[in-house]
Amino acid sequence: AMAPQTDAASFRSLVERAVRQRVPGTVGLAPGPDAVIQLNGSGSAALHRVDILTAAGASQRICLRRSQQPAPSLAMAAEAEVMRQARRKGALVPEVLGVLLEEDELGPGFFLEWVDGEGRGEKVAGAAAFASVRESGLLGRQCGTALAQIHSVDTALLRGRVPEGPTEPLHCVEELRQAYTSTGTCRPMLEYTFAWLKENAPGPPHGAPVLVHGDFRNSNIMAHPEQGLAGIVDWELAHVGNRYEDLGWLCVRSWRFGQLGRPVGGFAALEDFCKAYEGAGGLAVERSIL
Repeated sequence: AMAPQTDAASFRSLVERAVRQRVPGTVGLAPGPDAVIQLNGSGSAALHRVDILTAAGASQRICLRRSQQPAPSLAMAAEAEVMRQARRKGALVPEVLGVLLEEDELGPGFFLEWVDGEGRGEKVAGAAAFASVRESGLLGRQCGTALAQIHSVDTALLRGRVPEGPTEPLHCVEELRQAYTSTGTCRPMLEYTFAWLKENAPGPPHGAPVLVHGDFRNSNIMAHPEQGLAGIVDWELAHVGNRYEDLGWLCVRSWRFGQLGRPVGGFAALEDFCKAYEGAGGLAVERSIL
C-alpha cells in the first residue's frame, strides 16, 4: 500500500503519534513548525526530517522513510530487517529505530537514524572538500569493507523476505534483454551490447549467493569530508544474488560523475577498493570481471 494523502497538520499529528508508539524513549515531536520537513526522496520512497523530543528532554533528529509505490520491489518492513542484519555485521548502515504498523495510518515505512553526510554523487566525486578522502583512498577502502560485511550476512535469516535473483551472469543478461525486447523498440547499440555481453560474460560465480544491496553506488552512500563513509542508504533493491552486482555497479561509468580516472564511484582506485573487500573477508575479486 502507498502512503495515504493527508494535509500538513494531520500528517504532523500522525507522525507525532507514530513517533511515540514506535521510537523507544521518545515523548513526541520537538517544538516548532519545522519538526517535520519533507526532503527530496526517490521514486520509491518519501523522506522526512523529523525532530523529536526524548524522555530526557533533549532534541534529536531522525528520518522517516515511507513507501511511494503501490507494490515496491521490497516491502518496507523487509527493507528495515535487511538494514538491521547488515548493521549487525558492522556495515555503516543507519540504525532502524522503529517500523510503522497499519494502525499508524502513514502507510508502510520506518524511522531511522539521521546521517550527517553528503549524498550527492557529483560532490563526493568532484568537490574540493572531499579531496582528502578521495586521494588517500579512504572512501574506496571503506566501501570495499562495507560490501564485504554486507555480503557476509546469513541469507537464511532473510529467506522468504527478500527476492532471490539469478546469480549466473548470462541469466542476468537474458533478463535485461527480455525487458528491452518487451518495449518493442530497436536500438542497434543495445543489440550490439547484448550480443557482446553474451559472448564475453564470465562463468558462474565462485561461492554461494550473497545479500546484495542492489544499488550500491555513488549517491546511495553518504560521505563525510574527513571521516569518509558515513552511511549506506536506499536498500529497496536488496536481494540475494551475485556479489559482482554490487562490486561492479559502483564502478559503472555513469556513477563516476565525469571522474573517469577513478573507476570506483569517481572517488577511488580499483585496487584500494578490491583489497579492502578481500581484507574484510570478501572472496577474492577477479579484476577482469569488474
